[in-house]
Amino acid sequence: TANSKTLSLCHCLWGHSAAITCVSTSSDLDVVVSGSMDGAVCIHSLRTGKFHRKIEANRFYMEKQYRDVERSQKITAIRKIAVSRHGTMVVHLNDGMLHSYSINGAVLCGADAGEVLNSMKICADGEALVTGGESCHVVIRKTSDLTVRCILDLTSHGTITDIALTSSDSAHQYILIGTADGKVTVIGENHTEEEGEDHDESEMAYLDAN
Repeated sequence: TANSKTLSLCHCLWGHSAAITCVSTSSDLDVVVSGSMDGAVCIHSLRTGKFHRKIEANRFYMEKQYRDVERSQKITAIRKIAVSRHGTMVVHLNDGMLHSYSINGAVLCGADAGEVLNSMKICADGEALVTGGESCHVVIRKTSDLTVRCILDLTSHGTITDIALTSSDSAHQYILIGTADGKVTVIGENHTEEEGEDHDESEMAYLDAN
């Protein structure tokens, strides 16, 4: 029909030599970031498909502050990637480690998640990384140094299967958490404070979506 639309191939991105395990993108930064079984992270332009750079995760351990000869020689698959529109990306490996890089490939920091993660998201403001996995906890970290800011214990619901965050233009910000028991738990700020009353920080309300 006159109003019908067709899909066409825009790009075929190259750079990996092993199976792709995850893909993340930021239209604000015009990047596609992909990870593979051989521990490689490739960065391409979303608009043009141009290859920008390749990061080998094991080389993280050649940095002075994270030097580990054994790990630098070991290939570990990339499991998850999260990209912030502010120019930071966090990579989760199958051994539980978290690596943070600038979009230009510079090493920023690292931390051990202590578990295999099933979901990992960076908040719209780029300040926090939200993760969840087999430990049944949702962990909120500072993106800048990956230190833990808050832990939400959802043990009664089982393994964290997925996490979603509302967009930055939403009236209220929420974390939606899918769990192995078939429920979605919604976490949000408590907006019941009286107008004009001073509060140092927002109280978090736990809402169980039965």
